Amino acid sequence: MCGIVAILGYENTRQKLIKALKTLEYRGYDSAGIALVFDDRVEVKKYAEQGSSIEKLDDWISELNQEPILALGHTRWATHGLPTQLNAHPHMDCTGTIAVIHNGIIDNFHELKAELIAQGHNFVSQTDSEVIAHLFESCLKNTSNDLEAFAATIRKLKGSYAMVAVNLKDPKKVLAAKLTSPLIIANSDKDTYVVSDPSALVGISKSGWDLKDGQIASISFNEFQIYDLTLKEDSANSFDINWSVDSIHKGGHETFMHKEIYEQPEALFNTFATRHKKSDLFEELSLDISNIKQIVLIGAGSSYHACLIGKYAFEELSKLHIDVDISSEFRYRKLNLNNDTLVVGVSQSGETIDTLRALRKAKELGAKTLGVVNVVGSSIARETDAVLYTRAGPEIGVAATKTFVSQVALLYLLARYFSQSGDELINEKEVLQLTNSVKAVIDQEEQVKKVAYNFSPLKDFLFIGRHVGFPTASEGALKLKEISYLHAEAYPAGELKHGPIAMLEASTGVILVGTTSFLKDKLNANLHEVSARKAKTFVVINDDVCELKSTANYYIKVPKMPLLLAPIVDVVVLQLFAYHLASSKGVDVDKPRNLAKTVTVE
Repeated sequence: MCGIVAILGYENTRQKLIKALKTLEYRGYDSAGIALVFDDRVEVKKYAEQGSSIEKLDDWISELNQEPILALGHTRWATHGLPTQLNAHPHMDCTGTIAVIHNGIIDNFHELKAELIAQGHNFVSQTDSEVIAHLFESCLKNTSNDLEAFAATIRKLKGSYAMVAVNLKDPKKVLAAKLTSPLIIANSDKDTYVVSDPSALVGISKSGWDLKDGQIASISFNEFQIYDLTLKEDSANSFDINWSVDSIHKGGHETFMHKEIYEQPEALFNTFATRHKKSDLFEELSLDISNIKQIVLIGAGSSYHACLIGKYAFEELSKLHIDVDISSEFRYRKLNLNNDTLVVGVSQSGETIDTLRALRKAKELGAKTLGVVNVVGSSIARETDAVLYTRAGPEIGVAATKTFVSQVALLYLLARYFSQSGDELINEKEVLQLTNSVKAVIDQEEQVKKVAYNFSPLKDFLFIGRHVGFPTASEGALKLKEISYLHAEAYPAGELKHGPIAMLEASTGVILVGTTSFLKDKLNANLHEVSARKAKTFVVINDDVCELKSTANYYIKVPKMPLLLAPIVDVVVLQLFAYHLASSKGVDVDKPRNLAKTVTVE
C-alpha cells in the first residue's frame, strides 16, 4: 500500500523525512515524491524509478540549504494510472497552493473529476488522488476556513483513504482524514508526525494516536484537534509503540506473512473499490467482449486455485462455457480457441512465465486475453488485450495470502459482469459484510493457533471439501506444505472412498472446509468416515452446519457468507492454521526453502 509521511518541525526535517520514507520501503513502491514547504515557497520533487526513487530524492534535498517548516513524503503503489512521474504524489491543485498525499482509492473520482473539469479545473495525472486537491480548492471558494473546506471535501468522497493535505497559505498546519486505510499522529521532542504506518515512528516516539474511520484532524506543531465529519470535536485512540528497530519493516508483526494476513480486509476493500457496477468495470476493461462465448481461466499455484473458485462463480452467474487450466499445461494441449474466447491469465506478479507464455499462445490462436494481476506495468499487464488489477498492495511473503483473496474477489466481479441481471456487481453493504467477516476470522487467531499446535506432532494432512470448499481446501493444503514442509494433499470429499481413505490413521490430520451448507448431509457423512478411521479432525463451519462440530475434534466457526464469497472468509482460517503450525516448527514462513515469490523460469 502507499506510504504517507508528514513532518512539522524545524531541525533536520529533510533528513527525517527521507529516513521515514526508507522505513516504509518494505511496503514496496513504484514511485515516490516529496513536498517541502518553506515560509516563501514550496518545492516538489517526484521520481518514478522503482527501488531507487527515494535515493534520488535524498540526493536532491541534500543540495538544498534551508530547512522546511513542513515536509510531505509519499511512496506510491499504483492503482489508477501507470507508475509515472506525473502520477506520483504529492498532487497539487490548479493554484499550486494545495498539496495532497493519499493512500486508498476514491470510488467516485470519475464523477467528481468530470464536475471539476466542467468548472475549469485542469488535471495533469491519471490518478484518482488528484481529484482531492482540486475538490479542496473548489470547496475553499465557499469558505475561507481551511478546516470547513477540507471537511466539505471529505464528505463528497466515497471509497477508502488516509490522506494529508496542506494549504500553503497556512504552512504551519496540516489536515488529515481517515477511512479504512490507517493514519497515525505522534509527537517527538522536536517534531510532529503524521504517518500511515507506525513503523515510521520506531525510535522517534513511544506512543501515538490512531485516527478512527470518518475522523478529521487539524494538526499543528505539538498539538492537534480531532473532529467527526460534521466538525464536532472527537477523540482518537492512543496506543504504545514498543517495537524494536528490527521489527519495523514488518509493521510490528513477527513476519510479513502474518502482516499480510491482517491486511486482507483492506486489500479486499481496495479490490472492490470503484467496481460496484458493470459500467465501472467496463471502463477498466477497454476491450470488446460482447461476443464472448467461452472463457478459459489459467493460473499457477494459488492463482490456479483462485481460478477453480472463479469457475463456480462463472457457471452460476453466466451462461458461458468455462474451462480452467494450469498455466504450465495449457499450451501443450490441442486448443480450440478463436475470437469468441476470452483467456484470463491470473498472476500475482504479472511475471509468472508459464502464465505469460500461455497467454501468448492464446493470442496466437486468435483468442482475446485479459490479465488479472497485482503489479502495475508487469509483463502480463503489458501484453494482454486488457488488464484488471487486484490492488492488494505489495506482498512480500512468498506464500500468497492477500493477493489470493483479492484474485477470488476480482474473478467474482468478472463473473457478475457476464451475468444477465442488472448493472450492480456488488454493493457497499456486501463489501462491508465481507471485510468485517474476514476481520472476525482474524480475531479468532488465538483459537486457530491452539488447534495448529495440537496438530503439530502429525506428519500427514488431508484437506477436503465440496463445491467451492474443495478449491479452498486445495489452497489450504498448498499453504501448509509450502511453509511447513509437511505432506498435505487436497481431495474433493466425495473422492474419499476412491483411494484417499486408505491413508487415514490416527497420525493423519483431516481438515474439512464445511461451509457449503447445501451439502451438509454429505459433509457430515464424510466427517464420520474419517473419524471412524481415528484421524484427527478440524472443521471450518458456520451457523448452518453447526452439527458438524459434534463429530470433529476441533472446529472454528466463521460468519455465514453467500456461497460464492465463502472461500474468501474460509481460507483465512487455513492460512492461520498453516502459519502457526509452521511457526511451531521454527520455519521461516516468509522464505520457505526452494521457493521464490515469482516463478520466471520454466
